[in-house]
Amino acid sequence: MLRRREFITLALAGIAGTSKAGSARAQTGYPARPIRLIVPFPPGGGVDVFARLLAEKLRELRGATIVVENRAGANGTVGGVAVRQSEPDGYTLLFSATTHVMAKQVLKSPPYDPVTDFTPVARVGEAPMLVVMTPKLPQTTIAEVVADARKQPDRWTFATPALGSPSHLAILAFNKLAGLNLTVVAYRGTAPGLTDVAAGHVQLTIDAVLALLPAARGGNV
Repeated sequence: MLRRREFITLALAGIAGTSKAGSARAQTGYPARPIRLIVPFPPGGGVDVFARLLAEKLRELRGATIVVENRAGANGTVGGVAVRQSEPDGYTLLFSATTHVMAKQVLKSPPYDPVTDFTPVARVGEAPMLVVMTPKLPQTTIAEVVADARKQPDRWTFATPALGSPSHLAILAFNKLAGLNLTVVAYRGTAPGLTDVAAGHVQLTIDAVLALLPAARGGNV
């Protein structure tokens, strides 16, 4: 049985810096060994960055050893399958985004039921989305981008880290609201798509602010 209560106590106490996790760990002996935190996306994306921040904070405050392991592929389901097939003992956990719960809506044949095959542990954060564009073009506002894209739609392409991801859905919403149908190119994670946007090979992307803001502040996008 998944040690849900113990992990929630450990995680929330680690974030809040209270003493509840220490007492819970002393009483239950959990965790008695390292916890594997499976991230179903490549390194460098918003989910990966946040997973590593959480793991490090729990290590600092509670002494818990949490090993972040990237299992990317198949729109996040490779990592999901790895967790689904693991022992339900609380030592292999999935750290994902809304991509996970949307699997049945966006995949023709998902390899699992995201609701019935998993036990929710905790919601640890939320992230606003950020729109960024290549610095190789002269437009500086969304209104200017939309105006040019309506005149020259072939000139504009969106990068998304995965089909069915929050990024992908945000791009589809952007297209709908702007009255556009711009091409969407799927990448294997945020980092390679962002690299191509910075280089001008792809013009736009939308993703979690945690993943895109450093590049924007650095003037790369």
